Amino acid sequence: MRKFNKIILFPIFVIVSHFLTCCSDTQKEQPMLSSSNSPGNVLIGEWIGQYKDEKISIIFNEKDLCTLIEGNKVIEGKWELNSKQDPMHLDFVIKEESGEILKIFGVAKFLSEKKLLLHTSLEERPAGFTKQLTRRQIVFSKL
Repeated sequence: MRKFNKIILFPIFVIVSHFLTCCSDTQKEQPMLSSSNSPGNVLIGEWIGQYKDEKISIIFNEKDLCTLIEGNKVIEGKWELNSKQDPMHLDFVIKEESGEILKIFGVAKFLSEKKLLLHTSLEERPAGFTKQLTRRQIVFSKL
């Protein structure tokens, strides 16, 4: 059962990550967010990305819970943000049906208050962003 769940989860995060790569010009600095909007506050809401023909949605809420939606697959979990790191660390923690905890490591940067570049991995935290499109780096737009 564990392999099956990882097989389902991995494509979702690959798609999410690939979505962020679309607009990757590897800017070194985060764009200025308005003074009332911390990175955690800006994340709250629904973000949409696309990989090939699949639309991917991540919904972040104030209680550090998230919902990942790809096609008819819906995965609930928690999100963890460390905006003091450069690039920001944005991780997803998911409890599998077997009870095992799966952590998806990510780095993220805001391209604007409505665009987010996300690069994820199941093995270890990515060091940064690439200039080319990859399967694990995606650009999301906030609705």
